[in-house]
Amino acid sequence: MNIVDINDNAPVFDPSSYSNEVWENATVGTSILMVSATDIDYGVNSEVTYSITGGDTDRKFSIGAMDGTIRTAKPLDREQQATYNLAISATDLAVKEVDRLTTSAMVRIVIIKSCNCHVLLHALA
Repeated sequence: MNIVDINDNAPVFDPSSYSNEVWENATVGTSILMVSATDIDYGVNSEVTYSITGGDTDRKFSIGAMDGTIRTAKPLDREQQATYNLAISATDLAVKEVDRLTTSAMVRIVIIKSCNCHVLLHALA
């Protein structure tokens, strides 16, 4: 007898929301945080990929499709936008694309103003 898993469970984020801060002068490729979702199905039905599905119209961030690491993808400017609320999706890899299940989590990223401290120290001298 061969038992086949039906894809009846969507991935689950734990926690369901995330937040972190990043300096506005962070270099492109800086790791900000890692999201994680698990799926209790079996085999490929339990494997999860991640994507940014909202809140990043300028594509300032990227996410590792397999590991869920969110990184800076472009230079950040706090004066342009101080906070990002990203919608992150986790999708299982069911063989048939129509059978794939998705869930979402929110990620809040706050951009911290960078201090040009050497200019400030020079001015105080």
